[in-house]
Amino acid sequence: MSGLWWRWVTGEWRRHRGLMLWLLLGLINAAALLSAIEVLNRSARTSFADASAQTEQPRPWRIQSAISGHRIDIDLWLSLRRAGIDAEPMLEGQALLDNGDWLRLHNPGTSTLAFDGDWALLADRKLAERRGWDAGQQLVLANGDRLPPLTLIDDLGPFLLLDLAPLSRVLESGDFLTYLTLPELTDAQRSLIERLLPPHLNLTAKHDPAQDSLLAALNLNLTALSVLAFLVALLLAFHAFERLLQKRQRAHRVMHQLGITRRGYLVVLLMEWTALALLCGFIGSMLGVELAKLLAPGLGDTLVNLYGLRQNLSVYWTPWQALEAAVLLWTSMLVMGAWLLWRPRSRWGRWITPLVMAATALLWWQADTGWQALLVCGLTVLSLLLLAPGLMALVQRLLGRFSLSMWPGEAATLLWAVSDQAAQRRHLSLAAMAITLALAMAVSTRVMVGSFEQALVDHLNQRLFADHYIGGSEPSLKTWQKQLAALPPEVYVETIGSRDAELADTPIRLVVHEPGATPWPFVHLKEAGNDWWGQLGQGGCIANEPLALKLGLELGQVLQVNSGQGNMECRLAGIQYDYGNPAGHLVLQRQVVEASLGTVPLEGLAVTTPGNPDWVRQRLSEIGIPDGAIRPQGDIRQLALTLFSRTFVITDALASLTLLVAFVSWLASVASASRLWRHDHGVLLALGCTPRQLMLARLWQLFALLVAILLIGVLGGQVLGYQLLSLVNPLSFGWTMAVNPLSGHWWPYLAAALFGGLLLALWPAARELKTPAASMIATEGV
Repeated sequence: MSGLWWRWVTGEWRRHRGLMLWLLLGLINAAALLSAIEVLNRSARTSFADASAQTEQPRPWRIQSAISGHRIDIDLWLSLRRAGIDAEPMLEGQALLDNGDWLRLHNPGTSTLAFDGDWALLADRKLAERRGWDAGQQLVLANGDRLPPLTLIDDLGPFLLLDLAPLSRVLESGDFLTYLTLPELTDAQRSLIERLLPPHLNLTAKHDPAQDSLLAALNLNLTALSVLAFLVALLLAFHAFERLLQKRQRAHRVMHQLGITRRGYLVVLLMEWTALALLCGFIGSMLGVELAKLLAPGLGDTLVNLYGLRQNLSVYWTPWQALEAAVLLWTSMLVMGAWLLWRPRSRWGRWITPLVMAATALLWWQADTGWQALLVCGLTVLSLLLLAPGLMALVQRLLGRFSLSMWPGEAATLLWAVSDQAAQRRHLSLAAMAITLALAMAVSTRVMVGSFEQALVDHLNQRLFADHYIGGSEPSLKTWQKQLAALPPEVYVETIGSRDAELADTPIRLVVHEPGATPWPFVHLKEAGNDWWGQLGQGGCIANEPLALKLGLELGQVLQVNSGQGNMECRLAGIQYDYGNPAGHLVLQRQVVEASLGTVPLEGLAVTTPGNPDWVRQRLSEIGIPDGAIRPQGDIRQLALTLFSRTFVITDALASLTLLVAFVSWLASVASASRLWRHDHGVLLALGCTPRQLMLARLWQLFALLVAILLIGVLGGQVLGYQLLSLVNPLSFGWTMAVNPLSGHWWPYLAAALFGGLLLALWPAARELKTPAASMIATEGV
């Protein structure tokens, strides 16, 4: 019996080989897109874990200063050692080379780093290759001192290792350390340490949740993109799947008359679908891995911007990936089969659209997590699918009336084309849905990227207020600050300083600037009180938006801040935009912080002059500030915009790829529908229509349908883009921004959809019109 069923199934495959080809193509595309993005998702998580392991100390506790620099007296380390606590001294900082490059240095703990009695400097081999260093080379500092000879090793990371003794001379730290690392501590040891700590030091567990949240948000968004791409590809498979089941209905009736039960027929179908799912799952997953390898460099750039380390993405194929894809395909075919057996044609079907839209609105109003926000987007896509047929019919009717008024001489042909629209829309509905979804996805991602870019430019205009930024050690900065005071009065010099703190058990950073007669030009406020500048002078503060959203801060609220062993409070006077920064910041005037917590070290200087004349740069060099310590505003701006452009490479690639798959569905649908045109074409040709008139009428039909698709896709894309920026973005990343609907250069997608759709439709339409009229009339019309 199984052999008989096998011969029947394979015979059906051969009989409808064209539809089988489209079904296989749709299922393989769906598996490939889903597998590719999921492989990249897993690789991103693995890469992040590897990078964290590379930079993470195995010692979970750290004593560090709330202010930057080397602030831990070596006597504290000795006191801890005498108490039996295995504290390890760490010195970390940057050194300027004679060529203007900066080195990141730290010591290897208490280990002595010397070979044959000479100090050694360890560097990562790949880092040395990028910098052009050779083994044994002695790097020269800006002051003329030479570092020990380089020793190159693998997988060292971004820091160079130098023994504590020579490193203290290089960093001019004296008898002070940057931080102390400690092993697991008992409660008694923690109490002892806290009693020994001076006010500016604190004991913390080494963990940065900000990067975890960024990676989680990236994984969440990639998952959403993969599901949407999977759905678009499934629409291609659904078209062939529906036609195959329709063509088997007659065979099913005959088999039922021969005594074969419905249950037996369904068992055969399930076995067939299982074989197809396994075949397409394995082929699609292998193609997906190859696609992931092509997309991996773009995702690698995104990950560099997330956590600052470039890790090789591990992309490989496993049978488990193929099995997962096969299970999803098999489940999808079950859902498609169930939908075809029970379509909501009854009175209940009329309630589906309003119920889905009501659920979307309710959840949109109530959403407070990232997954709920993405569910809102998913329900919006479902609402778009349910509303699209009616909207397409409306747009086509309006275009029909407009065309009849514009070209009355072609009224007869246009009237036939308009009256035949409903039938063609039914035949091309799945492909139209696929292009609509793909276009909505492309437009929404481009609106999101464009709004990000516009917000970043505005943000840089606000924050990069100075012409030149100067960095270096605190003694050097204080010396240069005194010399800069002798410059003409039009040269404005602003200090930059910060201090670590906590607000409601949330790690934050206190950023301080000098007070002045006028408000700071670099503060880009989202909300502020009437006299926010005056409030800052009276102990007020400004919170960045991620911190305000996370803690639900409101203007006028009194904030209790802990920093080291000290405490202070400030009244919230404003909230400022801070795009791309998941960390919490409070901005205050310097004297307010120092009055409560003590001195805040100088971390940098910002120099501004009206018109940015060339002589200012020359005077900075004459003062003795090295070129490597001076960062022009243009360089920082260009670096920020370059990193931004590389961040969204993966989303643009996925949007374009999904639109390409939708075009394949369109070509398949038009080619299938063109076979149903033959009977009508033959009758019209016999009545005196010319092939040219028929070709123009068909192209008008397809043009009207594509215009409706474009309008609905743009509308859906704008709604999705608004949801991504106003709902998903705050809940996933922690900041908001203005939505710019016309930003992002999304109109090339519209041109590609319109002209690409028409070009793909020309071939099947022209092919059918070459058939003789008598042969067309003999074809059974559907």
